[in-house]
Amino acid sequence: MSGPLSGVRVLELAHVMAGPVCGLMLADMGADVVKVERLPGGDASRAFLPPDVDGESAAFMMMNRGKRGIAVDLTLTDGDGVDLEMGTPFDDFTDKAHHGNTAISAEAQRNRMTLLGIMTAAGWDRYDYEWWHYQLFDVARYPRLGDDVLDIGLM
Repeated sequence: MSGPLSGVRVLELAHVMAGPVCGLMLADMGADVVKVERLPGGDASRAFLPPDVDGESAAFMMMNRGKRGIAVDLTLTDGDGVDLEMGTPFDDFTDKAHHGNTAISAEAQRNRMTLLGIMTAAGWDRYDYEWWHYQLFDVARYPRLGDDVLDIGLM
C-alpha cells in the first residue's frame, strides 16, 4: 500500500482495541503492520461475538484489516516439552508476578531465576513487577525517533 509510511514495518504487540486501532491507522498510511497474537486463542477481540461474519468477530476484522499476522506460543517448557511452573501466568498483574516473590513454589522461584539468568546474559534487564517482562538496559541512552526521520513528516 502506498502512503507516507510506505516502506515502514511495524510489529504490533497489542490486543483488544487501543493498540490494534493504532496499528490500523499506521496500515492505512501505508505501513506494513505485522500483528503478533498469543497462543492459544489469539487476540481477545476474536471472541467479541456478535456481530460476526461467517463466525469471525466483526470487531476483530474491523480493527485488524490491512495487517499481516503471526501467532507466538509464549509457554515456557523444559527439554521434554512439559510446561514450566512459573507461579503465575503471563500478564498476571498481582504481587505474585513480582521478581523475588516467595509466595510461589520453590520450583517456580527456581524457574524464574533460571529465566532471569538467561535473559540477563543475553543483554536484557528485568522489570521488577513482572517476571516475564524484560527490557533494554539503560534505555535512555537510545535516541527517540520522531517523524522527522521520514521523507514526509506525519504532523
